[in-house]
Amino acid sequence: MDKQKILELKKIATDIRLGAVEAVYNAKSGHPGGALSSADILACLYFSELNVDVNNPKWEERDRFVLSKGHSCPGLYSALALKGFFPAEELKSFRHTGALLQGHPDMKAIKGVDMSAGSLGQVWRLQARWMAKIIVHMPLSVMAKAKRVRFGRQLCLPHTISLTTFV
Repeated sequence: MDKQKILELKKIATDIRLGAVEAVYNAKSGHPGGALSSADILACLYFSELNVDVNNPKWEERDRFVLSKGHSCPGLYSALALKGFFPAEELKSFRHTGALLQGHPDMKAIKGVDMSAGSLGQVWRLQARWMAKIIVHMPLSVMAKAKRVRFGRQLCLPHTISLTTFV
């Protein structure tokens, strides 16, 4: 990855953090820590690696991102807003009654969210059932390329992992 792309991703990660802080601040509640610490990974995934289409968020061939700790969703919401899945103004209504963006991601309500999350661990149990029904072998290039952030220098690793013992 060239220096220009790394600088671009660092700026996007900063913007993700700002959006997450704005969301939690306006809600007067939430979990900023997980959202802030995941900003580099979200920037790398959504702006360099994931194959997603803002105009067709349910596209069958898209890459899917699953956030297992749903309470860190302000970072995900901020990344999705920057990507264009919904207006960034929605971040200001985070966790407000009747608002689109609640305290855990909801795949039925929010474009770009591929798996709802609630209790910790619930997502992985549900995902395991879902994957066991349709996939026996699946390359995890999304998570493996993802993403080892180390001292702000290396945003994406150039290798992949195959998940062969999942089922």
